[in-house]
Amino acid sequence: MLSPLVLAIPFALITIMLRPFQFRQSNLITSSVTYTKELGGDRIYYYHDLDNDGIDECIVHFQNEIDQCALIVFSGTGKTWGQWNFDGFLHKDSRNLTYADYNGDGVLDIFTLYQRNDSVFLGGINPLDDTRKIMEDLFLDVVRQVNNHYHYSSRLYTSDLNNDGTCEVVSFINAGYSKQPRRIYAFSFADSTLMKTKPTGFAITDLTFADINNDGYKEIIPTTAAVENMAAGDTIPYPDNQRWFIIYNHLLEFAVEPVNLGAGNGTVFSYAHRNDSAYRIFVIDQNNEREQINKFFFYNISTATLSPVEVDVPADVKFFECAKPEKYFLGAYSISEGKVYYYDPWQNMKLVKTYSTQKNLHYLRNLCITSNELPDFIFYKETPDGNVLYFYTNQFDYSHVFTISDAECAVDNINICKCGDGRDRLIIQIGQSIYEFEHIYDKYYLTKKIFANLGIYVFYVLMVCLIIRGQKKLIKAHYAREKQLAELKLRSIRNQMDPHFTFNTINAIAAAIYREDREVAYTYFSKFSKLIRSTMLYSDRISRSLEDEIDFTQRYLEIEKFRYREKFEYTVTVHPNVNLSIEVPRMIIETFAESAINNGLMHRQKDGLLLIEILQEKGILKAVFEDNGVGMLRSAEYNKEKAFRAARLMDEFLKIYNELNKTRIKYEMYDLDVKQEFPGTRVVVKIPVAGKYLRAEN
Repeated sequence: MLSPLVLAIPFALITIMLRPFQFRQSNLITSSVTYTKELGGDRIYYYHDLDNDGIDECIVHFQNEIDQCALIVFSGTGKTWGQWNFDGFLHKDSRNLTYADYNGDGVLDIFTLYQRNDSVFLGGINPLDDTRKIMEDLFLDVVRQVNNHYHYSSRLYTSDLNNDGTCEVVSFINAGYSKQPRRIYAFSFADSTLMKTKPTGFAITDLTFADINNDGYKEIIPTTAAVENMAAGDTIPYPDNQRWFIIYNHLLEFAVEPVNLGAGNGTVFSYAHRNDSAYRIFVIDQNNEREQINKFFFYNISTATLSPVEVDVPADVKFFECAKPEKYFLGAYSISEGKVYYYDPWQNMKLVKTYSTQKNLHYLRNLCITSNELPDFIFYKETPDGNVLYFYTNQFDYSHVFTISDAECAVDNINICKCGDGRDRLIIQIGQSIYEFEHIYDKYYLTKKIFANLGIYVFYVLMVCLIIRGQKKLIKAHYAREKQLAELKLRSIRNQMDPHFTFNTINAIAAAIYREDREVAYTYFSKFSKLIRSTMLYSDRISRSLEDEIDFTQRYLEIEKFRYREKFEYTVTVHPNVNLSIEVPRMIIETFAESAINNGLMHRQKDGLLLIEILQEKGILKAVFEDNGVGMLRSAEYNKEKAFRAARLMDEFLKIYNELNKTRIKYEMYDLDVKQEFPGTRVVVKIPVAGKYLRAEN
């Protein structure tokens, strides 16, 4: 378990999960930007494979120089197929197209809505024939002005409502402040008839087509909205101050009686999803005026009733459809949580998956960008610097971010363009700029990921090995230093309890007893015993207080003076500003006092003098030793290998002491006057007192 190969695993796993760089199996890059300003007109670009050759044609929908609704079609290679103009203008909220092959030539025809005066018309073209139109001026309805403006929206669809093999062109017109028309329209090419729903008050924002009762005919389920534009006295049925669940049959009549879900501004969303044999309709009643905004229902097709269902979702979710291979889910994005939830309608809206994304986004749409089967998702976010688009893969495993500058407007159109080279391109039109994004698949993705993860693991293995090696070195060095320190302690004790010193002291005390000088004998025996006691007491420490060190030195000097029969005198002067409680290396004063006696003063017969001065200057404690002995050179001649043995021991002691305490205690030793018979020696010891010293006990 302590092997570097094992210890590196958790660190590598954490780094892999949290690493800032991620290898992407697929990526979305901006391959080109086209500016349409120089072409003139307010142009919207669509991409659709009209001739079924695997390459999308480009359809430009715009208002020409004489304010007519116009269409230009370009082939996938850029060749112009033609331009068609309709006698009417494009309304800003009704600019969409739909496609269907009505003449059987294998090429999809294109249909558009346009307005002339107060009338809305349906028109259509065959892109292979620019000499005529297959449909022109098919009147749908009259729209009204409010405050000199036409307020309405519309959308085009194609769907085979009556199961005759030919699609109908279906649209709705949703009037704003004028309140009418709010209707659905269906034109049948088979019998050239136009069907309309009866006037209603509720607003229509989208249509869903599904044969929910398996009778061979498709029903239409509109998304309805209560916008509260109608006054109390209006006689239009199904007013827009109520929220309605509606189903139309293929004849544009109510398939069931409309269900009133209550008063209040809001929207009723309906999602029809099919398994192998049946449809299930999930209904969301969104009331913006109540605390619990969303309520959920399943529509029972056999009984034509709504059954409440409990769905545990945050209040601010926005729902969207999400189909996977052989499976349908209903998605919900929570703006405040930044999470996407997948629910299974066939398991009573059971939560099956949760993904994390950015917070405060707005769902735009989903479409297949990175796969032909799985949808990817586009969100947007409004920021002070402009809108930001977020492209998420179907598994929400990464996002590609694209910022729209504040000089440009919002997204006008989003298309997937088949270019015939095996790569589909995402085309986004923002104002008069067209951005082309290319999906890149990295075939070396798995190899890069494996080697990157392996590299992270190897890095941590090497780091653990280096740390263990460094620790071993530190432990070894620490052990060696402790061993050396222990040896120095023993040697310092031996030095203090030198046999010659001990025996000579005992002999001197014995001589005093022999002379019957009992008081002197007792006094020095007591001092000698205290000296031994102090030596034993501090034997396990490398430092002690300055006061204890001075006291020990004075006892030692008194005994030495007693031994040498008054051969020398000494004085110890401690300046008043010296802090006696600071820690100093053990024996640092006694050692140099001993060296002065043994190496200098012992070679005099009389009048020896040792001066010891302790002072403190600018954070430095100084111990100054001055004797009138024979000096360093003659002492080395007299004592030979024993000369300055205590000083050499102190050198080793201070080296370790300085390493332990990260400090620099140093001393200097020199003769005072080499020309004299007794030149004398001066020693100055400098001890920094700014820090705390380790007591280093064993």
